[in-house]
Amino acid sequence: MTKNFYASLYGLLVAICMCFCPADLMAVTEVHVEKAGTLSSLLTSTDKQLKLSGSINGTDIKFIRELISAGTVISLDLDAVRIVAGGEAYTGSFTTEDNAIGEEMFYGLSKLQTIVLPSTITTIKKNAFAKTGIKKVDIPNSVYSLGEDAFAYCNSLASVVVGKRVKSISKGAFYGSGSLKKAYVKPITPPSVSSYLFSSKPTVYVYKEALADYKASGLGHHLLGVLQAHILDLHGDEGAPIHGLVQSLAGVVGMDVDLDDLLVVHQNQAVAQGGQEVPQLLGIHVVFTLDDELGAVGEGD
Repeated sequence: MTKNFYASLYGLLVAICMCFCPADLMAVTEVHVEKAGTLSSLLTSTDKQLKLSGSINGTDIKFIRELISAGTVISLDLDAVRIVAGGEAYTGSFTTEDNAIGEEMFYGLSKLQTIVLPSTITTIKKNAFAKTGIKKVDIPNSVYSLGEDAFAYCNSLASVVVGKRVKSISKGAFYGSGSLKKAYVKPITPPSVSSYLFSSKPTVYVYKEALADYKASGLGHHLLGVLQAHILDLHGDEGAPIHGLVQSLAGVVGMDVDLDDLLVVHQNQAVAQGGQEVPQLLGIHVVFTLDDELGAVGEGD
């Protein structure tokens, strides 16, 4: 009877862990792909978390898509992967290119909850992760461009980190991702933007040193005078909870930022001009940071 009791207790604890433990604490299958195109022959079974290294091509991506579509894999770590040209089309007629997350590469994979991107990629193309189930994304510092609708309509996407070398962000990159509330934009030089980016009015964090350049940028030109801002100083009482949140996110996604150099400004309301409310052109809730010495600057400055 005692043996049965402990067996039942063990089963109950396992069930509880499966239900309530975060996915990142569960088992991970790790596979090294020495030769691109051979992943399916190396992986006979897998945990829901899959971590790859080595080189992969279109044939491998196609196989990965099948695993995710079936719900066999919900978490994908590609940090140590190099994407190379070659192999089959991974979906439709789309084929892989060197160091690129290609167009529609993970499009529509709603069962994909977690993604760690390759540290070698230089571009993320149109609709690459649109309509997926990812909850957060850390865009590597190696990336220079984000394509149109790259992360659009990701209903569970709550936070984004934009790598420090991103130079251009195409329209709608995060549009329709209604749960997106936090975006950490690391480039010191403001990326060029094409029309709207967000629809969820997220809080956007940038480095205080970038203030002058952001003000002078095309993005700044559109937003200054259009949105009235309210200053939140991370060093002050009002900003303390946000500082904790930033620290928490940094621990999760491995941000290499100096948290004390981050301040935040967020939208209060649209400014009426000529009796009419000016529309929010880019869908951005927070745009600029202010240096500590400017903490007393009034709203909208």
